[in-house]
Amino acid sequence: MKNKKFKIVLINPPRFQPVDPYDFPEYPCISLAYLAACIQEVVICIDAKYDRINFEQLEKRIKNIDSIDIVGITSMTHSIFDAHYAVKIVKKHHPNAKAIIGGCHVTACPKQTLQTYNLFDIAVISEGEITFPEIVSALKNNHDIQGIKGICYRKDNNVILTQPRPFIKDIDKIPEPAWHLFSKINKTLPVLTTRGCPYKCNFCMRVLGNIVRFRSPTHVINELKNLINKYGVKKIYFQDETFTINKNRLTTILNMMIEEKLNDKIEWWVQTRVDSVDIEILYLMKKAGCVDIGFGIESGNTIILNNSGKNITKQQAIQAVNNAKKVGLNVYTYFIFGHPNETISQIKDTIRFASKLNAYSAVFGMMVPYPGTKIREIALNGKGGYVSISDNWNDYGKNVGHPLELKNIPKKTLIRFQLLAYCYFYLTNFRIVDFLKLFLSNTKTILSILSRFRKL
Repeated sequence: MKNKKFKIVLINPPRFQPVDPYDFPEYPCISLAYLAACIQEVVICIDAKYDRINFEQLEKRIKNIDSIDIVGITSMTHSIFDAHYAVKIVKKHHPNAKAIIGGCHVTACPKQTLQTYNLFDIAVISEGEITFPEIVSALKNNHDIQGIKGICYRKDNNVILTQPRPFIKDIDKIPEPAWHLFSKINKTLPVLTTRGCPYKCNFCMRVLGNIVRFRSPTHVINELKNLINKYGVKKIYFQDETFTINKNRLTTILNMMIEEKLNDKIEWWVQTRVDSVDIEILYLMKKAGCVDIGFGIESGNTIILNNSGKNITKQQAIQAVNNAKKVGLNVYTYFIFGHPNETISQIKDTIRFASKLNAYSAVFGMMVPYPGTKIREIALNGKGGYVSISDNWNDYGKNVGHPLELKNIPKKTLIRFQLLAYCYFYLTNFRIVDFLKLFLSNTKTILSILSRFRKL
């Protein structure tokens, strides 16, 4: 067994009812690609969401694999049931395969996940680039896994949680993602230049920690060159939680991109905070190839902003959006309905503010009490004006689901305002064509929201 290579299948599972835009990604899953790069075994990557395959098609692929020793599967909260069903398919055809679950949901509640979903054998908590290979080595050599940090596993009738694993300090040492192991590569791929977020937004879990770890500018530039030369990539999504958090370092990266003429070969987009940009850095980003920028603004009401932990102001949002427009970037703005103790009047403030900003796009999502967040703690304690919280993880999608209900704003009313927000945003700015494009490109999401509205 020691000389024989294990066969490992890494899966981003399909959804039974794909309706959210996140169910139709433009690029494969970066966490699986990083894991695959760290394993010295036979690895097969199946990103069902990216490949647009359903469970029946996934099963056909699994059946055609001659043997599977380990299945590694990633899952967000709203897709944990789908992940468990994918493992059921694997074990149906490969009953001896060990199932390892990773991702933000199991990181937030590892014991509960294993206790609820009996087909998961081991959970990897937070970063897996060191932990997962250690598990593979232990299983391959019939060693006990109890000494491996950062995992949760079954032993007899118990679920055991081991000591936490520190975050990887030097992320330059992590190999570049193994994109060649996926079934196809379009012309868009994600890149991470940092890990971690120091901010304290009450709706965010911060799965990669509170301390930001930076890759060196040279390391980032080398990866961009590899993506261009090896995969023919034309567009990059920088997945950093706050891309502009260190403007001095970012300036170095942007200048290197310009010097290497990478801005002539790729275009890219980012998400960041309104209080971490100025006209100078935005201009340099545009010059280096940036085309789209997203700002999480969350509310157009000062009281809600102050209570959310976001620690930004409406004036900062106005300035950032106007400056980004001025340099020629397409601006995406993101808002949440259902903050603690939010009123209908405050929701209207958000709708009016979003319309006033008149960004290229606005997204109006519902508050989701993800495990590990302050919002979940507030809701479970019956505070914040919340009167119900769903125990069905399928309800925990960012745009479709509505797992919370406020005492003064029933779910049906929240959904009504979510739909009205889009109408108001586009129609008051006389953007009829953009409104029609929104509907045509998000038909499944909109119809799903309408379906939930009718059922309430």
